[in-house]
Amino acid sequence: MSTINKSGEYFRLRIKLDGSSKRINLGKKLTKRIERLLIRVVDQLEEDYAYDQRPEKETMEEFELLPEKIKDKLCACGLVQLNPVPKLEQFLTDYIDRKKSNVVAATITKLERSARYFVESFGDCDLSSVTEGDCEDYVEQRDAAVATIGAEVKHGRQFFKYAVKKKYLSENPWEDIPVGSQVGEKIPLDFQMLQTVNDYLPDAEWRCFFAVCRWTGCRYSEAFLLKWTDIQWDEGKIIMPSPKTARYGRPTREVPLFPELRQYLQEWFENAPDGAVYLASSLANENNRTGENIVNIRKPLKSFVEKAGFQMWKKPFQALRQLRENELERIRPSHVVQAWIGHSRSTAEKHYLSVMDDDFKFGCSSVIRNGQHLGTDGTGQERIAKNETADSTKIAPISSGSVLSVDGTNIPIVLGGLEPPIVSL
Repeated sequence: MSTINKSGEYFRLRIKLDGSSKRINLGKKLTKRIERLLIRVVDQLEEDYAYDQRPEKETMEEFELLPEKIKDKLCACGLVQLNPVPKLEQFLTDYIDRKKSNVVAATITKLERSARYFVESFGDCDLSSVTEGDCEDYVEQRDAAVATIGAEVKHGRQFFKYAVKKKYLSENPWEDIPVGSQVGEKIPLDFQMLQTVNDYLPDAEWRCFFAVCRWTGCRYSEAFLLKWTDIQWDEGKIIMPSPKTARYGRPTREVPLFPELRQYLQEWFENAPDGAVYLASSLANENNRTGENIVNIRKPLKSFVEKAGFQMWKKPFQALRQLRENELERIRPSHVVQAWIGHSRSTAEKHYLSVMDDDFKFGCSSVIRNGQHLGTDGTGQERIAKNETADSTKIAPISSGSVLSVDGTNIPIVLGGLEPPIVSL
């Protein structure tokens, strides 16, 4: 704790820094108001110094009320280290420039978009002048989708967390701003719809590109990067490029060459231009593959969907990815599905997994396999037909010609095309 004493004609301030005492000469005159202010400010500065943290905004505002000579002496002894706080726009620009070397170009584009909105909303103010209330006002006044605002809040936290680390700020004004719900919405697709859309795609390249996104659940930016050399026909694998996880040491992931996909790959392989390197040889250009200027692939897809007689669904390629993950979760362990899809379990639960209409239909239905009624045993478990043993090898697998009974109606199970290998509803 600091003290002020008078020695002879002079007032002296005693402070403690790094375990040792220091004396600062304050001169011959010191009013009671300045004395009280100085003690209050120095005590707070000593605490901040001891914990190696930047002084609070209020502390620095009181510091500025002190006489210039006293402020200079406090700075000279090391108690106050004035680290100039940059303007908001310059700080955001510098931060994004530093990130360009280790994140993909598409991420940089998103960060730049959020930074532009922040500067437009807050003005090119001092970084330290942005308050939690300003951030709340931004979220309330922003006219955009919930997911878009949520992403911008996350970017705000990211930007200002770095400002705290640089000791430009003592706290992050975005820290307690809630992110709107981004739980995966109900999937707006059905299998027959996708088959019909596939029939309206103009050529083998489009059918291949659409099928890759549909059956592997990849990001469409990854489909742009897929090369013919990544298709391991004999091993039944696809080496899927994954630029989003490359900085974590995972530039690719292995995905099965699903049988539903193979026919479309084969069709385009036989008709692709000689010497073609990428599967999307004409649908994408180098800018698509670097992420610097993504061509809007959704626009032509929208026209094909409308020609097929449907309205374009939201986030078309993410919806395909979401649909595929939900299908795979029914038949494979979660850790396997996440390895194929390329994200974590928490991401899947928060943004992708949802209850589909077919889940209810399957839950209420009885299955007939090869004419044998299996039904359920009252616990939701399949019951074995009387003339079959409990040995699972005796039960014929689902195949074309099998029948699903829903609400008393027998529906044939169909394999092939863009329909799932379970049932067409």
